Amino acid sequence: MAVPVDESADIDPENGKDIITTLDTHIQEIAENALMKMMVSNEATHGCAIVLEVKTGKIKAIANLGRTPNGNYWENFNYAVAPTEPGSIFKLATMLALLEDNKTTLDAPIDLHGGHWAINGRVVNDAENHGNVANVKEAFEVSSNVGMAELVYNAYKNNPMQFINHLKKSDWVA
Repeated sequence: MAVPVDESADIDPENGKDIITTLDTHIQEIAENALMKMMVSNEATHGCAIVLEVKTGKIKAIANLGRTPNGNYWENFNYAVAPTEPGSIFKLATMLALLEDNKTTLDAPIDLHGGHWAINGRVVNDAENHGNVANVKEAFEVSSNVGMAELVYNAYKNNPMQFINHLKKSDWVA
């Protein structure tokens, strides 16, 4: 039986309400130890390690650590499911869609807004400030979240389903 986070909220087991997990306790221990080692050696603020079985996609281990103000680490949040910008891998799919749909060219100028772009009540941030104006190729090379988000927004704002459908039909997206 899993232990509830709040000890005052004990939950009794019920027949037919079994939880089946794909976690492997040995792999889990290795993942937790490896994550802790990397967190400490890099003085990281937070980190996550996920081990998947390639053939099935089953999660074999998942470890999350955050750094407390006093420098200790503890499992405080599941960083694997935290909402973030799409990440560098998705930037390639984005760029392919933009180029295949003839929505941009590699030498087209793009404003990187100093690494921060407010859009629809949210702010897209770059890990580093790469200045303001670049071209599409340079924005991709520096992995600019701002550049990719602005390109997609401007290209597909009147027909967002074109972008989504392009990704769904493409052989290069699982």
